[in-house]
Order: sequence, then C-alpha cells, then structure tokens
Amino acid sequence: MGRMFDNNFEKVGGKKTKKKPGKQKAKSNPAVISYTAVDSDAPENAQEFELKKRVKSQAEAKRLAEAKLRELNAKVMTGTLTLVGNVTLCAGCVVECKGFGSFDGNFVIEEARHSVGSSGYTTDLRVRRVNMDY
Repeated sequence: MGRMFDNNFEKVGGKKTKKKPGKQKAKSNPAVISYTAVDSDAPENAQEFELKKRVKSQAEAKRLAEAKLRELNAKVMTGTLTLVGNVTLCAGCVVECKGFGSFDGNFVIEEARHSVGSSGYTTDLRVRRVNMDY
C-alpha cells in the first residue's frame, strides 16, 4: 500500500517537509513559443511586444505578435484636423500627412464629419497613426 501525506507536506529527499505556498516551480512547456515583434517606426515606448503562447509554429507566433503590437500601437498617436471640405475623405481611408515634422506619416481616418457653416464647407477628421506599410 502507498503512503498518504497531508496536502500541506511533501516528501523531499526521504523526509517529510512542509510545502511553501506560492513557491511551486513552473513547468516548462515545449508547445509554448516565444516571439518578440519589433516596430522601429513606433515611438520608443511602443516598439516591442513579446508573445509567449501555445502555437503550432514560429510563423504563427510571429503573425500573432505582430498583430498584437499593431493593435497596441493603434492609439499611440491620434489627432484631429479641420480641412476645406472634401467628399473623398471618409472613415477607413488612409491619408498621408507631409510637412508636419514628427507628425508626418500615414493616418487612418476614424471619423469624418462634413458640414456647411459660416466658414463654408469643412471636413473635420479624427485620425490615428498607422504602420507605414498600410
């Protein structure tokens, strides 16, 4: 017959010792793959994301890490613009800003409001920076 031990004790080196709560050693899992995605175009505090997840391949880990980094960086730089009215500017479109210094780059339009008022036809845009590859 096997020996039974109280749940608060474990057998170590032939001796019965008291377990330390919260001090259990984590088992390594060979199915968990780690991948660090890097975006050199992002601000310094938003350039890396490390993924540790159970995936089937290194390629899947890379795809998931890069997607999560893009998601996390989506709201890093946002802004609003008021322009002379332009009916082609609508939500979902990507526009390139030039001549704005550190604000140069591609931005996706999250919201476009077209209005006619005392200053004529204007378009108000709410934008966020996107990856240069878009």
